[in-house]
Amino acid sequence: MKFNVKSLIQRGIIKRAAIIAGIFFAFLMLLNYLIMPWYVNSAVIVVPKVQGMNIEEARAKLEDIGLNVIVGGTIPDASVHKGVVIRQRPFENEQVKKGRTVYLFVSGGKATVTMPSLVGQTINQAKLQLNKNDLKLGEVTYIPSSIAEGQIVSQEILAGSAIAVGSKVDVQISAGLEHGNIDIPGLTGMSLSEAEKVLREANLAIGKIEYKGVEGILPGTVIEQNPAQGKKLNAGEKVDIIIAKDVLPSKDE
Repeated sequence: MKFNVKSLIQRGIIKRAAIIAGIFFAFLMLLNYLIMPWYVNSAVIVVPKVQGMNIEEARAKLEDIGLNVIVGGTIPDASVHKGVVIRQRPFENEQVKKGRTVYLFVSGGKATVTMPSLVGQTINQAKLQLNKNDLKLGEVTYIPSSIAEGQIVSQEILAGSAIAVGSKVDVQISAGLEHGNIDIPGLTGMSLSEAEKVLREANLAIGKIEYKGVEGILPGTVIEQNPAQGKKLNAGEKVDIIIAKDVLPSKDE
């Protein structure tokens, strides 16, 4: 019995080709009727707009439609409230697969600095300190205090607190010790008798009297007083004064 080798080889090639063609056809059918419809119809999600939403609301909205959320960072922005989404990637209306990660960038509000301590400083020192920290001096109030006059007694924002850049800081400044309810009148330029009369009318009295030689001022004129004009005393309390006197000629004259 004779075998036709060439014929056998040809039949084997044809058989293999038929098998390969069948497999390829089955794959095309699977791709066309199962894989592609699933990919096209089920896997695509249109990204909604969440910019301008609170981060919690934005996260819930994205996760509800099958997207993952990662907060990509916080960006200082004085024009947008803290915690509000200011950027999103991918953008709204982009088509993405289910399970895709959406990166959100959230407003941190105004940039902040640490509030410095101003207590014990003068107004000028406080202004310099605030300017260095991009802050401004706000309302200044003077109050009676045992702290040296002109020094800051308290500040509206506690030292060490976080405060928005550009904020104004109110302070209270010592006006020195002050008591009583009677405003001390000005006595400078008066004679002793005039000063006594003015103090008497204010229900106050002359205290210690000193004399000081001063050129160019009429002898007998009040040139200084303590406490100063504008301070307060109780009824019957005294005001010390210094009165000008003639300047004695030197021994050489």
